Amino acid sequence: MRRHVLWMVLSIGFVTGTGGHLAFAQTTIEFIAPQGPDGDTGIASGPNGDSVIFTGRATSFTPLGGCGYAGDYPVHTALALDPGAGDRPMRLIGVIGTSSTDPIHPGTRLRNLEIVTNCTGLDDASWTKYRGEEC
Repeated sequence: MRRHVLWMVLSIGFVTGTGGHLAFAQTTIEFIAPQGPDGDTGIASGPNGDSVIFTGRATSFTPLGGCGYAGDYPVHTALALDPGAGDRPMRLIGVIGTSSTDPIHPGTRLRNLEIVTNCTGLDDASWTKYRGEEC
């Protein structure tokens, strides 16, 4: 029986073109960050941009207004840091997870951030939505 299961797993790998290695999807997480008066969040996006690390459990929950679907979403404190040259200072930022109404686990680190869109949340506040790869 064990050989049969192993053969099936290897066959699936070869058929899907992974050469016997199982391929797993990269997990992405979306969040919004508030824009300052100049319209900038202070988060550098792109492959050489900042990494964002969620520092603790959700501090509260809030609706997203025009930035997402109905429901209450987790408010987090996160650390934005420059993993490259260190040209940008490390800073704490308040963000809201928008991928799910479940909180993002403390210690979750995102990289390769991309800007998804700008949006207007509750009280006409301006936000930028980011998507990042969990690493």
